[in-house]
Amino acid sequence: MNNKLLKTIKNIVIGFFVIIFILGFFSKSTIALFLPKVQVAPIMKSAYSKTLDIEGSIVPKETFKVRINGDIIVDEFYIKAGQEIKKDQPVFKINSSFGIRASGQKVEDLKLSLDKNKLELEKLSSKTYDVDEKNIELLEEKLNLQKEEQKKLEELYESGSVAYSALEQSSMRLKESEISLEIKKIEIENKKSENAILEAELQNNIKKLQEEIANIENKKKFYSSLGADGVYHSEIDGIVLDINNTGNILSQDTPIVEIGLVKGFDSVQFEALISEEHYDFINSTMTIELDFENKSMPKEVKITSLSKLSDNNMIKIEGEFSESTKEPIIGQRIRGKVSKKYNLEGTIPKDAIIPTGSLELGKQGIVYIIEEKQGVLGTEYFAKQVNVTLTGVGDNNVSIIGYESFTKPRVIINLSYKIKDGVKVFLWK
Repeated sequence: MNNKLLKTIKNIVIGFFVIIFILGFFSKSTIALFLPKVQVAPIMKSAYSKTLDIEGSIVPKETFKVRINGDIIVDEFYIKAGQEIKKDQPVFKINSSFGIRASGQKVEDLKLSLDKNKLELEKLSSKTYDVDEKNIELLEEKLNLQKEEQKKLEELYESGSVAYSALEQSSMRLKESEISLEIKKIEIENKKSENAILEAELQNNIKKLQEEIANIENKKKFYSSLGADGVYHSEIDGIVLDINNTGNILSQDTPIVEIGLVKGFDSVQFEALISEEHYDFINSTMTIELDFENKSMPKEVKITSLSKLSDNNMIKIEGEFSESTKEPIIGQRIRGKVSKKYNLEGTIPKDAIIPTGSLELGKQGIVYIIEEKQGVLGTEYFAKQVNVTLTGVGDNNVSIIGYESFTKPRVIINLSYKIKDGVKVFLWK
C-alpha cells in the first residue's frame, strides 16, 4: 500500500515539473511571437574603408592655338579634330580673295605719332625764359633807382626845395613800375605753368604710344604666319583638339585650330568634375587609383589641384599620371576611385545608425543598444536609445562616440519602425 502511494506521489511530482516546463517554454515562445526580432553587432575597434568612384578624361597639359594677325576666311581644312599632326603639315587654306584684313592702327602710324610727340617735348624742354628774366632784372633795377630818387625828393620836399606836385608825380611813377614788375613776374610764371602742363601731356602721350606699340609687338608673337599660297603649316607635333568653321570671317583673336602638345603620359593630365560635397574627403587623400586592365597603363593619379566651381557646386580635379610606357589617347574616359582606410574604436555597421542630419564626420546620430534584465521567465532584452557622434564614415561601417557608459555594448543592426526607446525585443541569435 505504501509503495503504491509513494509511486503515485512520485508521478504527480514529475508531472507537475513537466507541466511547469512546458508552460514556461510555450509562454516564452508565445511572447516572442509578438516581440520585434533583432540582430545585434558589438561596438568595437575595427578596420574599414571608404571609397568614391570618379570618372574623368585625359587632356593635354599644354595647347597651341593658331591665330592669324588679321581677319580671315578659311576656305578649307586639311585635318580633323582628334587627328595626329606633324610639324610642317598643311592645316588649312584661307580665302585668297578676302585676304588678311588687319584691324586697328598700324604700328608705323603709332611710331610716327611717337616721334612727333618726342620732338615737341624736346623743343618744349629746351625752351628758356632768358629774355623775360632779363626784362624783370631791368625793371627791378629801374624800380630801385626810382626808389632812391623818391627818397631824395622826399628829403628836398621836407627842406622846401621842391613842390609837392613833383613828389606826387614821382610816387605815381614808382607805383606804376612796381605794378609792371609784378605783372611781368606773373606772366613768366604763367608761361612756365602752361609749358609744364604741355610737357606732362606730351610725356603721357609718349608713354601711351610706347605701351600700345609694345603691346602690338608682343601680340605678334602669338600670331602665326601663312605661306604665299595662303596655306598654314603646323609649327608643332601634336593632336588636333578643335577646328573652327569654314566660310566665316574669323577675327585675329579667334583661334582657328587648337593643337594639344602630346608626347607620353608626362604631357597629359587627368581632369574630372564631382560634387563639392566630396571636397574634404578627396582633399584628405589626394590620390586616385585607376582601373586599367592593361598593366602598362598608369596605376594612379596624384591630384595636383582641387578648385571649386561656384556656378554649379562642382569641384574640378586635376592630377598627374604615374609612369607608363603606353601612349595616351586624348579624350579617353578613365575610371578610378579614391579610398581611405580607417581603424577606429567604436566601429559599427552603417545600418545600425540613424543620422539626425547628413552622414558626415562630427554629425549626430541615434543607435539602439541592447540592455539585459532578469525577468520572471529569465533574461529579457530591451532597446536603449543613445545619441552618438560620428568620428568616421566608411562604405559599410561608421565609428561613433557617446556609448562609453555601457559595458560590452551591442547595437541593433536591423532597425525598423518597431524599434523604439525602452521597447522589449527578442534577440534573434
